[in-house]
Amino acid sequence: LLTTIQVVDPQIEDELTYAGQMHMENVFFVEETTLTVSAELDGDYEDTLEDDYLISILGDIKWFGEMEENIYTSKPTKDLFVKEIAVAAFRSRMIEVNEQFVFDVLGFDQEYTIQLALEKESLPTFVTEEELNEVFEDNEADKKLFLETLDKIISDYLEEKKRVIMISSSTERQFVEAKKIILLSY
Repeated sequence: LLTTIQVVDPQIEDELTYAGQMHMENVFFVEETTLTVSAELDGDYEDTLEDDYLISILGDIKWFGEMEENIYTSKPTKDLFVKEIAVAAFRSRMIEVNEQFVFDVLGFDQEYTIQLALEKESLPTFVTEEELNEVFEDNEADKKLFLETLDKIISDYLEEKKRVIMISSSTERQFVEAKKIILLSY
């Protein structure tokens, strides 16, 4: 994609190069994580919750890969760098949520957690104003685009988690998805 774009502004050209590098990092992340989790899934588990957790991670990775590709191929291309920064911020948080799940799963009422997650309406904010200023300095347009892109990604992710809860017949699988919604909000 980037090789087909004619750019005159050196700053935009640099940003497109960085965006291309970020995209490739995401492609490698999706491929590597899919292989790793698929290999773990081939094990024999006594606990269906662990199986559901790994299946959920695979679902997250597939969803993330499709979402990232849609953003990378979106127009206008001059905004690509800022959008890829939003993707990177979400990817980091998604990884944290999947890691937190392992340590924060015991002692929760599954039905209550599922209900609480389905009722969740507000979008979590996990990027501080200080972090925004550090990355975008005084560029209010880029800050706004970043936040809009990140909010859209989070909203789509929450919608996907709720969709999986609604179509799943397994309480354990519903709980895994619900717990991720709750963890994303911390």
